[in-house]
Amino acid sequence: SELEVYTYVGVPQEGNLLAYFPCYVFYKPPKAASCRINMKGKCIMRANTACFTGHRPMFFDFEHNENDPRCIRIKERMRAAVIDLIDNHEIKHFLSGMADGVDRWAADIIIDLKKAYPDITLECAIPYILQYNEWTEWNRPHYHEIIKLCDKVTYVQEEYTEDCFLKRDHYMVDQSSQVIAVWSGVPSGTGDTIEYANEQGINVVYINLE
Repeated sequence: SELEVYTYVGVPQEGNLLAYFPCYVFYKPPKAASCRINMKGKCIMRANTACFTGHRPMFFDFEHNENDPRCIRIKERMRAAVIDLIDNHEIKHFLSGMADGVDRWAADIIIDLKKAYPDITLECAIPYILQYNEWTEWNRPHYHEIIKLCDKVTYVQEEYTEDCFLKRDHYMVDQSSQVIAVWSGVPSGTGDTIEYANEQGINVVYINLE
């Protein structure tokens, strides 16, 4: 069955942020598990979808220093994992939760790989409208640039609640057949997402952090 969605036609509290969104919808949990989403008239099957889960910068020793060799290696391994899913597992649609850190790296990787794989698509799954305020001020323009370059924006809900990130993570896993995980093993939202994916029988591709 198709996902039920709410189309959002308003604007956030701070400016006309939604004016340049290519496709934006509110997610309404379906009564039964859905195997596809409707995007610009295209049916994207769950079997062809993957999502990312991973830490924010504060969880890494290098924090915001993305020139650190450890950060560069993680990004290279993420990129290799994405290419493997495209080439060998028929994955075409990717979801990023748009937190700073791994989610941002993932979105950047997909946008860059569109040059070589023009059929792949990026969906930004936003837990609440003003999520961008959680990014550092100097990095927010990058957030908005990703939003402009992605193929779809899905809001889990309009306003912040304590469980909105959990709902976002469950939404992404529920649409996916593969999860790419950058996890250090510490208790965190990333660990909770992996646990949920395992409960749902979804394959998890772990990125080596060493």
